[in-house]
Amino acid sequence: MVTSPKVVLITGCSKGGIGFSLCEEFASQGCKVYATARKLESMEGFAHENIEQLKLDVTSDEDVHEVISTVIEREGRIDVVVNNAGAACMGPLIDISMDDIRRTYETNTFSIIRMAKAIIPYMAARKSGTIVNIGSVVGETPTPWSGVYASTKSAWSSSVRAL
Repeated sequence: MVTSPKVVLITGCSKGGIGFSLCEEFASQGCKVYATARKLESMEGFAHENIEQLKLDVTSDEDVHEVISTVIEREGRIDVVVNNAGAACMGPLIDISMDDIRRTYETNTFSIIRMAKAIIPYMAARKSGTIVNIGSVVGETPTPWSGVYASTKSAWSSSVRAL
């Protein structure tokens, strides 16, 4: 019996980062990989033919639904979602603007919930699928300069445990 390759969707795949490397590794293992980032040009340089690039702003409900629908239309399913997109926001909490705090929460926390809400119905219908969330130890042990970033990582961690 021939099995089809796993279909993997990864967020935050800009060159030089964890997501980019994860794409290369999954592809080298025979997976069909959909690499995403806000800017397509940030993903230049993939060496594997099993990697397709899609534009995705994880802070946009419309983008998330469009990308998930596109992959499912092309492949019939998504087996693995890796939530890797993230934004840094460092400095003393009192000095960081509320707009910067909101943007960081949108990218680091709400995007993971947004992705889960969009993909879980498909995975549940198939009774199959895996969601991997890339976190940070700072979410468990914050430092004085990482208050916003640490709180976003802690918040999504608590949220997904409730799933």
